[in-house]
Amino acid sequence: MVLPVHEPYLSLQHILEEIFLLNVHFDSTQNYKKMYKHLHEAAEKVAEYELRTENRKEKTKLDNFFIKLFENDNKIDEKIYQNIIQSNITQVSLKQNIEVFSVAKNRFLHLSHPDNPLNAFYTSMLGHHYHPLKKNNIPYLAFEGLNHTGRKCLRIGAQTQGKDKVNPVFERYLLANARRKTKQKKQHRYDYVYINLLKTESSSQDKKKNGIAKIVDDFVRNSEGARASSLETLNFVKDLNAAVITLPADGDFFLGEYSMKKGAKTENLTPTSLHALLITVKESIQHNRNDFYMTKEVKRKLFGDNFNNGKIEMLFQDAVSSILGKQSDLNKIMISAEVRNAILFQFIKSNLTEYILKTLNPKAYNICCKDGIDRGAIHNLWHQMNLMHTLDQPMTKAQFYQYLDAPAIIVKYRPLNHNRNLIWNALRFRMINDVAFRGNHPWAIEWLKENVPHYVLSEEKKWVLDQLNKMSITINQPQIATTIYQESTKLKQKAVVCPLYHAHLHKRSTFVTRIDDIYQRKIDSPALAC
Repeated sequence: MVLPVHEPYLSLQHILEEIFLLNVHFDSTQNYKKMYKHLHEAAEKVAEYELRTENRKEKTKLDNFFIKLFENDNKIDEKIYQNIIQSNITQVSLKQNIEVFSVAKNRFLHLSHPDNPLNAFYTSMLGHHYHPLKKNNIPYLAFEGLNHTGRKCLRIGAQTQGKDKVNPVFERYLLANARRKTKQKKQHRYDYVYINLLKTESSSQDKKKNGIAKIVDDFVRNSEGARASSLETLNFVKDLNAAVITLPADGDFFLGEYSMKKGAKTENLTPTSLHALLITVKESIQHNRNDFYMTKEVKRKLFGDNFNNGKIEMLFQDAVSSILGKQSDLNKIMISAEVRNAILFQFIKSNLTEYILKTLNPKAYNICCKDGIDRGAIHNLWHQMNLMHTLDQPMTKAQFYQYLDAPAIIVKYRPLNHNRNLIWNALRFRMINDVAFRGNHPWAIEWLKENVPHYVLSEEKKWVLDQLNKMSITINQPQIATTIYQESTKLKQKAVVCPLYHAHLHKRSTFVTRIDDIYQRKIDSPALAC
């Protein structure tokens, strides 16, 4: 590549020449970390120069370079899977494998460890020298070969630096992406969709905290909210053709009374009305509350001029059907904390996300939180898993294990954190209540059995394992599964309106909602219906 013979191009030319001279095989004498940092430092200077008003239309020679910088098909997650994860590995042996391959063995003893708490506090939370793109948060293409939509999925962290500045290298990528031609017959208004999972400011939340909890929540939301707000400004830079959309990934609205850390409800509270939840979801999207954010233009495109095209209701009903099976009128259904979170998980991370991407039809997109490895990883994984299911090309066990833990191992040298419990909660409802989904993912039964959250009560855990063992028997006998489902649907319609429902719901476990259990126990606990 021949670049102009003046700065800032000379620095980029120098580091590129150094990289091109490298041997393709690993060389322990090379400081790859330093070289990678210098590459992004040089790229950033060029990006800032070419984003100036007088340059941004004319400077197009490096468009492909900036595209390749983010759309890096290095297959790093596949290599991590082959060398560290493997499909039959346990959580204990996985952590041991990570230690073997890590330079910094202990995150508490090494400040340089990317998962060191003190390091994370000063950089991630306070923004001091925060620039993950220059470190080990490497952008790469995810799901290549699996994505049949024509859209490229980028695995990246939040594209900000410091406290609230958009990464100029990413903005330069967006400009290049908007200019490149694709096989699409016509250009669309949105060439890129950035689905942000960072929390928004406290003022946009319906539920307010008090005391220490409020102080902690305000601190986190001020930090993440500032970055979310800076990313949202990209919506108004017209030549980028980008849509930045914020969706909830944790926090009070998304989790409700379900504890992500424990993988169980926090306490026995009054059940939630499914219809009331739908109303709250729709109002939150319409008014940009509870960690939802979309511009007016995007909302018109998705939901009609008057927010009345019925898409939210349809998507929500589809999510309910995926989690609970075919249901009656939403007005008649009350749900527990576990079910509530599973429905929101399915609605946001699968139904709504796919509708956004299908409608806006970008060339490329990303779904990420701060690092794109926990909240972002499970969102990407669940969306892709459901998409492949609808295309009748179900995700394999190896693919699931790979996309579950590889992002966190690459960036933080650890497996996925407590977000694992969220995908476990949604997956077990989906497997229990959706015969077709269960038939496409028989391997998921063992994963669910091996990953029951530690805090689940022994009685509930036994019930879950019994249900999963029953599925193992019927998984290859679709006629049995279909019969159970048909009988269950009839019983469920009766159980939902049972006059004892509310009384039982306060006293009995609402851990699993599948009516199969009621069928097996001869309706001795109507509360388990939902």
